[in-house]
Amino acid sequence: MTFYVTVAGSGVAPIALDAGTNAPPSNVYGRVLAGGVIGSRRDGVGAGAGFSTNDFNGITAFSNGSLVIGDFRTLRRFSPADGALRSIGNPSGGGTPTEGSGIIAQLPNSIDSVVAVDDGTILFTSGNQVWAGLGPFSHPNVQPATSFTFARIAGEANNVSGTAVGGGNAVRFNDATALAYDPIASTVYICDRNNHRIVRGSLVGVTLHLPQAGTSSVTRVPVPAVSRKARCVLRSLPLPMVWP
Repeated sequence: MTFYVTVAGSGVAPIALDAGTNAPPSNVYGRVLAGGVIGSRRDGVGAGAGFSTNDFNGITAFSNGSLVIGDFRTLRRFSPADGALRSIGNPSGGGTPTEGSGIIAQLPNSIDSVVAVDDGTILFTSGNQVWAGLGPFSHPNVQPATSFTFARIAGEANNVSGTAVGGGNAVRFNDATALAYDPIASTVYICDRNNHRIVRGSLVGVTLHLPQAGTSSVTRVPVPAVSRKARCVLRSLPLPMVWP
């Protein structure tokens, strides 16, 4: 276990545990990284940043202290070197599912769960859909929303619910909530809440289908070769696992 502390002007750094005890040093304490004062979504540093009221759910962390957070329909990112919270996906909060850069992308509903696949890839749920994000999520400093790309990889394009399983465009959910990723097997597990089931899927493929800005046409855009895992996207969910 590693504890982190934020030092003014020095970012976030790990602190060693007391030798042999697995207990934190006596000077380790909890502190607010962002928010706590403003009850609405606002980019900023420390108490100058704010989150949506009553709809602030998913969060994932990277090894250097970077965070990606689901704030209603908007993805936010905390960068440890400057202590800033910045909106990186759907800053407008729009609810019409739209793939593209962080500025263009829109999501159908609350972001209930976020997981990191690697330093350049995240998966998250929104409404009845599963999405992938690509970009410098673990960068220690603030990055603009235009540095990130988001695409729907499972669920119906207009967020219609259902029970079907199969390929990414064929599978249907009814409130996809929690999501977990197994990096050894490249497998994703999704809680399909109102269908009362868990769905298992595999990450495969090397391209995303992204709409061209300002048009309804679709072009195949190669995923940046950050790593082998970063080129993987969810294309099918063929093996539902259902428990009573």
